[in-house]
Amino acid sequence: MAAGVGGEDGQAVSLDPATRARLVGLFVAEGEENLESLRRLAAQLRTGDGGEALGEFGRIAHGLKGAAAALCYEELARALHCLEDLAGGLRDEEAAGAEARHERIGWALDLLAQGLARDFRS
Repeated sequence: MAAGVGGEDGQAVSLDPATRARLVGLFVAEGEENLESLRRLAAQLRTGDGGEALGEFGRIAHGLKGAAAALCYEELARALHCLEDLAGGLRDEEAAGAEARHERIGWALDLLAQGLARDFRS
């Protein structure tokens, strides 16, 4: 794992271990809060409340993706990008395909929870 965060030109910016540990701690704490929001929003999306809930879901997933990328958690950032796309696809999904998409969103959120439970500090 890289010891820096992404700079403006995509180059990692080196951080001292204490600063990185603080940033990772914030990422995990906020990630857990955001995961709960994503789960709540996913439940709203299942009931057909697509407009506002879908926008909020995308905003939260996008923010997590950016934070993961900034901390050089590239795989997590890619997975969050896929989650964004998966949820965004609900806009145009037919009812029959929407159920499968909702299932995949649930699985993705479960995987995100497992990832956040890992010790990111190492």
